[in-house]
Amino acid sequence: MSPFASNNSIHVVCAADSNYVIPLTVTICSVAMNCTTTRGLVFHVIQSGIGHDLREKVAVSLQRTGFHEARINWLDVPMERIADLKLAHDYTTCLTFARLLIPELLPVTVERALY
Repeated sequence: MSPFASNNSIHVVCAADSNYVIPLTVTICSVAMNCTTTRGLVFHVIQSGIGHDLREKVAVSLQRTGFHEARINWLDVPMERIADLKLAHDYTTCLTFARLLIPELLPVTVERALY
């Protein structure tokens, strides 16, 4: 069984691109530092453009929280599915709509998730 599929874990979904890695890291670490360690934590990060080196920095930051039962599941957003959706503001990107794809992107064994 995948470590991302445990029903005993708390599943948290985030969406980010390379411009939002620092706030993403702060969010992940804050949740990990303020969560009870009796359950696992799985962060499902719907991402676009976050390379391997930035992913490693996020993972190292998460490890430093001391929450050893926390995992990050990096999910590539199918940009062709959301690229043509109309944006209401100039400061948003089409990744804003990635949350609409959460039911399709998460493992089928995940029954609930926080977004």
